Amino acid sequence: MRSKLTILAMMFIALVSCNTGSETSVSFHVEDTQLYPEAVLMTKDSIYKQALTSNNSTTFTLPEKFEPAYGAMFFGQKHVLLYIEPGKSFDLSVKMEGEKAIPTFSGDGAKKNQYLNNTDFSFTPDYKLNETEFAASLDKQLEKFEKNLAAQGFDNYFNNLEKKRLKYTVFKTAAIDH
Repeated sequence: MRSKLTILAMMFIALVSCNTGSETSVSFHVEDTQLYPEAVLMTKDSIYKQALTSNNSTTFTLPEKFEPAYGAMFFGQKHVLLYIEPGKSFDLSVKMEGEKAIPTFSGDGAKKNQYLNNTDFSFTPDYKLNETEFAASLDKQLEKFEKNLAAQGFDNYFNNLEKKRLKYTVFKTAAIDH
C-alpha cells in the first residue's frame, strides 16, 4: 500500500512539473487604410518582429516565463505603451484618427493597458513660482497621479512600478518644459 502511494505521489509530482503554465499572447490590429509591413513588440529584454497580414493584424506569443514589465508596440512611425504580464493575454486594436493612434484593449491584460493609454498624464508646470512653491507644485501633481493610480485597484507590484514611472514623468516634464 505504501509503495502504491509513493508511486501515485511521484506521478502527481511529474504531472504537475510537466504543466507548461499559461501562454501569453498579444494580438494586434490597426484599423487604417495604410498597410503596415510589420509590427514590433518591444519588452524589457526582447524585441519581437512580425509581418502584418493584409488586414494589418498579427499575434505575438511570448515565452512562458518573463518578468512583468512595460513594453511598446511599434507600427510605422507610431507606438502604443504596454504593460505585459505572464499569463495575461490581451488584444490591442488601434484606430487611426488622422495622425493620432487611438488604442483599445480587451482580454486579461486590458485594464492596466487602458489605464496607461487613456489617463491624461500631462501637465504644465508653473515656472513663475519660487523654488519652494515650484517643488511643492510638482509634489502635488505627483500626488494627484498617485491618487488616480490607487483608485484603479491594481496589484502592489504594478502600483510600485507605476509610482516610479509617474515620478519620472512629473520631474521629466518639469525639466523638459523649462
